[in-house]
Amino acid sequence: MVRPTVAALVLALLAGAAVARAGPNLFVGVTDDAVLWRGGAAVAAANELGLTAIRVTQPWTAGQSELSPSDIARLDPAAAVAAAAGLRVVVTVFGKAVAAPQDDASRDAFCGFVRDLLARYPLVNDVVIWNEPNLGFYWQPQFAPGGASAAPAAYEKLLARCWDVLHAFRPNVNILMTTSPSGNDDPGAANNVSHSPGAFIRRLGAAYKASGRTKPIFDTVGHNPYGMSSAESPWRQHFAPSHIGEADLDRLVQALDDAFDGTPQPFAGACVNAGMSCLSIWYLEAGYQTVPDPPHQSAYVGRENDASAVTDASSAAGGPTQSVQLTEGIELAYCQPYVTGFFNFLLWDEFELVRWQSGVFWADGSKKASFDALRRVVAAVRTGDIDCRSLRSSHEASAPRSADALIQRIEWPSLTEYSVFNEIWNFAVEARTDLLYRATLRRLDGCGRTAATRCRIVLVGTLRRSRPQVIAFPEQRLVPGTYRIQISVTRKRAPLVRATRQSAPFTVK
Repeated sequence: MVRPTVAALVLALLAGAAVARAGPNLFVGVTDDAVLWRGGAAVAAANELGLTAIRVTQPWTAGQSELSPSDIARLDPAAAVAAAAGLRVVVTVFGKAVAAPQDDASRDAFCGFVRDLLARYPLVNDVVIWNEPNLGFYWQPQFAPGGASAAPAAYEKLLARCWDVLHAFRPNVNILMTTSPSGNDDPGAANNVSHSPGAFIRRLGAAYKASGRTKPIFDTVGHNPYGMSSAESPWRQHFAPSHIGEADLDRLVQALDDAFDGTPQPFAGACVNAGMSCLSIWYLEAGYQTVPDPPHQSAYVGRENDASAVTDASSAAGGPTQSVQLTEGIELAYCQPYVTGFFNFLLWDEFELVRWQSGVFWADGSKKASFDALRRVVAAVRTGDIDCRSLRSSHEASAPRSADALIQRIEWPSLTEYSVFNEIWNFAVEARTDLLYRATLRRLDGCGRTAATRCRIVLVGTLRRSRPQVIAFPEQRLVPGTYRIQISVTRKRAPLVRATRQSAPFTVK
């Protein structure tokens, strides 16, 4: 039997989701360390908003295997008020990027530290192992000195060790892995050396398969589905492989399925239809930055560094608002298969404008208009009063369309300059009809005496109507020079129509 693609299953489930699911399958929480020192105020706000979970971070120092007195003093007050209010407490444990566990001893220490946290706080049952390990900002090294991928395999070993240690201590503990929305897969990048989430997950799966392990390594998938900007609709799809936002669930699930289908780690796209046990996906962070309105500007310092920050509610200038973005983000999560958790990043704005202002309280503690918007959509989630079919239709109708008769959309690589260490070359395309394609990655300044396979690569294949597809050239390093990607497409049915599109030139140095 031919198994349907994950993308087809996701789209079919979205299309078939009507007014409500039988009971609320999505819970909504908040990610904010301010909960640790605002205790009672945080719980009161969460209760008023209808939130049922809070997520905080817990720092770890290399070699540390148990909570320190300062750790306990930091966590105790929040744990007490959260327990009294019946809130679910999720803890993300991680250290400095250079301290990322790379050997058995450091993995044992880290996992022992998490075990000690669970032993002291029985109400904590959900633990995120590290934070965004596909980014060099949080995990180093991302790549070995020669340019080979390193972080996914190292993270797989940490997940495996912690799964064993923590499940032996508490069999029903919930272990979460985590990824950021973006990465560049470029070991020679000038900054942000990282893995894209899809590539990281697939390489995590490859390391898992190579290990021969017969037990899982995580229980729940954690992902931070930020868009490319705060002003971008959560329903905006990204077809480029470097970014997986909230509307790109099909590509996240496809990466997980590619990585773990057929293994003891339960995550297969077919399990929705086959009645198998599937993992759930939690959106651990999503947030939309606001610009302080005049009455609240005095509560902030510094200069805003986000050109796409939005207003908290409608303004004379129009455009997106935090109230709308929050509502649409949570509605979309409710309507998506697999997704069972959504955490807004922050309750309170950070007062330094170079940091994040995505809370529903201004920095002075007063409520934004988005507070009521969040309260309303959380109430709709809890009562099931969300019409998924209608929402999907309205967002499809308002999506931008291309004038091209054959190709609806192409996303070329976003960078104009690459290191010779880069080995991943791909782009994304969505067709309006079934097409045959010929894709070429070609050096513009000639091959000279260089082997042709390293300066000109050709792929041929088929594009299916309205199915976003990543076209990936075989992984290899290109010789220095200027390149361009070109795709020529031909309609499969008569009358034959052809079209050619090409990217802007880019440089490999």
